[in-house]
Amino acid sequence: MKTIFKLFFVISFVVVLIQFNSGMKGEDSKTEKMTSADWELQESEIKLPWAFGAFKTADQFHLRFYYVFREALDRAGSGEMTWQDSIKNSTGIVEIWFKNNGKLFRLDRYFEKIKISCDSYEGDQPDTISHEGITYTLYNRIIQKGLSKTEYTLTSRSNKICRFEKDTSKVNRETDQELALSLMTRGDTAEPVFFFYFSSSAASKSLETLDLELLKLTKPLKYKKIIQGWKEKQTIAGRTAIKNYNAAPIFGGGEGFQLIDTELGIGLIGYIEGYRDLSSGKKFQFKEPSLVFKALVVEITVSDETFEKF
Repeated sequence: MKTIFKLFFVISFVVVLIQFNSGMKGEDSKTEKMTSADWELQESEIKLPWAFGAFKTADQFHLRFYYVFREALDRAGSGEMTWQDSIKNSTGIVEIWFKNNGKLFRLDRYFEKIKISCDSYEGDQPDTISHEGITYTLYNRIIQKGLSKTEYTLTSRSNKICRFEKDTSKVNRETDQELALSLMTRGDTAEPVFFFYFSSSAASKSLETLDLELLKLTKPLKYKKIIQGWKEKQTIAGRTAIKNYNAAPIFGGGEGFQLIDTELGIGLIGYIEGYRDLSSGKKFQFKEPSLVFKALVVEITVSDETFEKF
């Protein structure tokens, strides 16, 4: 039934598109054209070339990602400053561990420049991570075991003596694989600070496939670019990934691509090529693809000791 409905939808869309185009002048100059060789790409059924939602079957995993703050993208996208200037002191590293046995979850968030001033520390100094010559300081750590959640946040007193404030609470949901990935992308609020590809629902897969089928009809050159990108393989954090031009690395207003882990079905690296300010509609095109996020560590084994830190 789903297949029949989808087919009916596509056929209806084509009929409307043909009727619309037949009433327009100069259609050849406004419609993308394809050669006979290009059309050969459409003969086979579309199949996503990665294991869609495979991360859901992973019993455990450990991920470390470098990312650029959303506000840095806004500055660069508005044309206020260069890409390098816009991301200075506006990058972070987020790290998560997940283990299905016991519903164990840990998240560490590091900042290139922490939000508070610290002249000294009460207790141990925060952990640090180095990446490409920059030292990142731990600002927040969350450890959840089942429904018990403990959060540590770096705070500063008026005399600039800093310490980690501890907060323990009960939550109403255990962490699963999808929630773990979702929490990784969040900052201080529920709004994502960056977006990497991951999905596991059958509905999402159907919508993604349908979107590609419509692109074949409406934007065949873009469709061809996507299909050709799937043939490009790279190794990121020791994992095999393929390029996907149908997944921009930010929500709304962005153009770009991601490299997706073929076995886990998650984005490992994302580049932005263009940016549109959603409030003004102004579009900014970068001279070259700019890195928004990158996986630094991808592991599928986790020690129980990881969840005893702090």
